[in-house]
Amino acid sequence: MTELEKYATAFHENNQCRPPYILEEAGALMKREVRASDKLQFRIFRIEPNGANVFPYFRHDHGLNSICDYFVFIETADLMYAFAVELKKKDGSPNKQLKRSEVFLNFFRERMLLSDKLQPEKKLVVGKIGISDKTARPVTRNNGIEFDTDRVARLYRSGAVYLDLWLAGLDRTL
Repeated sequence: MTELEKYATAFHENNQCRPPYILEEAGALMKREVRASDKLQFRIFRIEPNGANVFPYFRHDHGLNSICDYFVFIETADLMYAFAVELKKKDGSPNKQLKRSEVFLNFFRERMLLSDKLQPEKKLVVGKIGISDKTARPVTRNNGIEFDTDRVARLYRSGAVYLDLWLAGLDRTL
């Protein structure tokens, strides 16, 4: 079983997205097509499909149960990448949700390490992606991707999401 298959097996099948891959913000009419080279092995998971409560043991009024819209797992020869992806239709920072999602991804991996069958072997590198519908600042480079100091990639008004560019950009920040 590949490392990517282990992660895919650990997530509930109802959370796995199927081709064609479209990231969308619920109720906001914001959609981004996902594109990748044929050689890239990846899976996309939507964590709260149909409004499911991922953390039923937290109260809703403190923000503890918020999590990003998607997780994208990409396997390379020597690493596993996990991207927390948050779409924002309007102004507003995705940073809190992305940080909470980073904690969740590390927790998820730790739980897998306790499994008898799904123990991951490759190092997990977590990246955070904020996708905004607002116009990019003039300094934005790299096909509309801008990386900030906390390794959060910001994508502005791009019609599609290119996974190969995410990897290249994240590798430059490590």
